[in-house]
Amino acid sequence: MEKEVGKTLSVQSWTSASVMLLGVTGASKALGFFRELLLASYLGASGQVDAYAVAYAIPLFLIGGVGYAFSTSIVPGYHQEVAERGRKAGTRFLATTCFSTFVWSLLLLIPVWTVPEVLVGVAAPSLPDGTARLTADLMGWLALYVLLLNMVYVLSAAFHALSHFRVPAASELVFNLTALVVFVGLVARWEVRALVIGNLVGIAACGLLLALALLSVKREWGGGMVRPGEVGAPLLTSLPIAAYYLCSQFPGMLANYFAGGLAEGSIAAFSYAKILLTAVVTLITLSVARGVFPTFADLFASGQREALHRFVVGLGKLVVVIFVPLSIVAVAYREPVLRVLYQRGLFDDTALQLTVTAFACMAIGLTFAAWEPIGTRALYAVGDARSPLLATTGSVCVLVPLLVVLTPLFGLGGVALSLSLALAADSALQVLYLGRRLESSIGLDLASFFVKCTACASLAGGFLFMLPGVGLGVVCAGTVLFACAYALLVQVLVQPIRSIVMVTAAR
Repeated sequence: MEKEVGKTLSVQSWTSASVMLLGVTGASKALGFFRELLLASYLGASGQVDAYAVAYAIPLFLIGGVGYAFSTSIVPGYHQEVAERGRKAGTRFLATTCFSTFVWSLLLLIPVWTVPEVLVGVAAPSLPDGTARLTADLMGWLALYVLLLNMVYVLSAAFHALSHFRVPAASELVFNLTALVVFVGLVARWEVRALVIGNLVGIAACGLLLALALLSVKREWGGGMVRPGEVGAPLLTSLPIAAYYLCSQFPGMLANYFAGGLAEGSIAAFSYAKILLTAVVTLITLSVARGVFPTFADLFASGQREALHRFVVGLGKLVVVIFVPLSIVAVAYREPVLRVLYQRGLFDDTALQLTVTAFACMAIGLTFAAWEPIGTRALYAVGDARSPLLATTGSVCVLVPLLVVLTPLFGLGGVALSLSLALAADSALQVLYLGRRLESSIGLDLASFFVKCTACASLAGGFLFMLPGVGLGVVCAGTVLFACAYALLVQVLVQPIRSIVMVTAAR
């Protein structure tokens, strides 16, 4: 059901929003992934791609928390302001948060533009001299990109707070299409710098579209809404979320640190594998998490705790039943799939084997990565900004000794496996804290369901190895047989799949 807000925006339910986001995000991520495939073809797993990965990670670590924290706090903050002070106060909250995002992002980027070499030396001290210089050169431009990215995040969240998802979804499509066209046009001459230029032009177009759309709603965004004196208020209220973001980015920084001491191209291979797995998570559960976030906040604000409990458990089971088998398929067919996707141009056998190793070990944690955006938003919706931070901090405490022990033993595979195990710890702690907050047995429900689905997937997994060869025909046939056997086992031994899918009943 939809209803009009003013003359420009429409309100979508979480189901229609999630379906729409899945479709548009799918098209957008397909364009973005195609750009990554072209990058692999043109540059392979080279020092240039290593430089780009590190140059992007540093400003993202420094200021990405501002965009993430402010955009996350906008949705429950807006609903709280409207409930307590009225619609106009809620609109002023949105405008002030957008302005505050720009100010704090700009201030925190000063070190990137003044001492880039120092930051590169701290983040990846083992990089060769030429790669380190290229990293410092790219980092200033990528800092500007992350600044604009923060603004896109918070402007999109302003739409989400109003339960409107169409314009943000369209803007993401604009970004990826623009970035792809610019990259293809310039890569032959500018190499990795073409990727930076494409990202800058794309994010600028995306931000402009969002800003113009918001400003066009004159009744919602009239003059005098922004109060410069309140610029610090969003930062103070969002500090726990920003701290959570910093902790969540720390594993990626540690991975670059340890991978930088391995063979050249290890950071690039890790990045290629992570991008592919992240694309799957972003397409499905991040789209759903964005769609359900306002519903989470509304259920909690209206006192419907039991409905919220059923809703969260239903979504959690849906994540498990989908991603446990996906994880097994990804591990089993890692090499033929990655060979078809990546191996062309400068992406040779050495780059393929590095990427395959990282991909297989990270695929083990796919289910936990898929749960994270939903679990985090559920905690934020119930007013708990501390628990995601504590969960991530706990996972980092697990990660550091794992990296120290497993990296010398297994190389890049040890780095990726350490991240998967840390993700498992993070998810377990999130579920534990969420259960306490909702005063329910959500942890036992989801843990039991996860064990049962994993057992079913392991039993069905024999089909993946029954057929000889590793051609695409074998991959497709094995996957179909596995999916049918898994679905039958879950239906008979665990829970009817229809009841798992019908999570909308909780609303």
